[in-house]
Amino acid sequence: MDLGGLIDPATILNFAGMNDAAGWIGIGVSFFLNLLVGGIILVVILELLGHHWNEHVNPVNAFFAVFISSLITMLGGGVIAGMLGGLGVYGYYLFSLAVWFVLIKVFFRELATKHAAMAAGAVFVANIIVLPQIVFLIRSALGM
Repeated sequence: MDLGGLIDPATILNFAGMNDAAGWIGIGVSFFLNLLVGGIILVVILELLGHHWNEHVNPVNAFFAVFISSLITMLGGGVIAGMLGGLGVYGYYLFSLAVWFVLIKVFFRELATKHAAMAAGAVFVANIIVLPQIVFLIRSALGM
């Protein structure tokens, strides 16, 4: 089956890098840890910024935002970065930053647009620098 070169079925089947369930379980554990740690990071950032700006944020929405962001960037990030071609990795970064801004505006409507943009930038940077290190430490502690 040809899907226009966007998705190769063999690539999907070998996505985990292994032919057994261990690779898929590893991806599932990483996704869950990303969701958990990313949600906590987003809650902390938004609570700190919301307290500073006297704006209330609902912490439960943070986990929904992280879940949707993870799905979008995992499933669509490579396609979007490929479409932005000449920008390379910067296209992916711009895409991720835009996703964070939109999700923060959708899930935290009470934040002003300027505050949502600053929060999106802070969460974006935290997800690039802090989140992978914490997830790696947890996975290492679990022996994965």
